[in-house]
Amino acid sequence: MLPALPRWAWSAVAALGLLITAALWLHFHDRQVIDQHEAKIGAQVSAATEAANETANANDTRRQVENAKAAILTEEALRRAQEEHPAEVRQPSGPAVRAVAEQLRKRAAASGAPAR
Repeated sequence: MLPALPRWAWSAVAALGLLITAALWLHFHDRQVIDQHEAKIGAQVSAATEAANETANANDTRRQVENAKAAILTEEALRRAQEEHPAEVRQPSGPAVRAVAEQLRKRAAASGAPAR
């Protein structure tokens, strides 16, 4: 049997119980809202990252194609120059051409490409 307490004490116990129940409900509700918000933000960040990766990959592919085309055009121009001017090709190059060729070799070596 419950002890004999004045009515105001029982009211205070009931009010305290309601406050504790409300505080617990609010805590778990807030936790759920925060978790849902973080999941939503995480999904948005993931989607944005994926889109950025796809764009970067597309740009890399485009640049590789452009560079390959430029390399083909350059090699064709060199072959054409060698075919059209065979005597000049066999002569030693001047200082300006040597400087440019050396700079291109250094740039190729720094990028890991084979130097020719």
